[in-house]
Amino acid sequence: QPDFDREQWGVSVGSPIKKDRLFWFGAFEKSHESSAIGIATPYFPDLTSWAAPYDERTSNVRADYNAPTGNLVFFRWSRNDNSSFGGFGGNALPSVGVYNTNITHQFAAGVDTALSPRLTNAFRFGYTNFQNAILRADSEAAAVVVPGTQGFGITTDDGLLISGPPSSSPQDTSEKFSQFRDDQTFSFGRHTIRYGGDVTYRIVSVHNYVACAPRFRCSRRHPACLPQF
Repeated sequence: QPDFDREQWGVSVGSPIKKDRLFWFGAFEKSHESSAIGIATPYFPDLTSWAAPYDERTSNVRADYNAPTGNLVFFRWSRNDNSSFGGFGGNALPSVGVYNTNITHQFAAGVDTALSPRLTNAFRFGYTNFQNAILRADSEAAAVVVPGTQGFGITTDDGLLISGPPSSSPQDTSEKFSQFRDDQTFSFGRHTIRYGGDVTYRIVSVHNYVACAPRFRCSRRHPACLPQF
């Protein structure tokens, strides 16, 4: 049974900067997971598991301001980054695994205004920057391959072994998303009318180095390319 351990901690703090006018709040949280993925292949009988750590950090800060003009203004920033090692296990050796990392920044701001006793306006702006990278295993995991086959992959025709670097990495994705939104609420009597609109802008770019590592299929009828067991 692979080992498993999870540690999580965080801290938050907030206070008024100006009484009844300006407030702020901040928080940070970190998680670390020590786990392992089971491996079962007769070609490597002594290898039963491999470490698969997971780390995550989350931060956010918010400020709220009650303006003298009656406007309610806020600003919020948040960041999340996480990384994990996986994509292997069972008949797939650690050299097949990949590191998956994600970093996300988000900004948001808004203003709520009472235009009249019956009409209110809410303006919002948001921006998100997301970055993902899928990278090959580190040198220690990458060394767990069929002897003499470093740099290219091996798959056996009996379905009991997958070795070597994956052909789908490295790759990365970038996404930037912006949104402007404005909503109004009008009340009269027992009736309420809400209407608004928004404009969004998104940019996505993907770099995928497909088949950047050769892969060979081996047969037990040609045992020279396979370890003996």
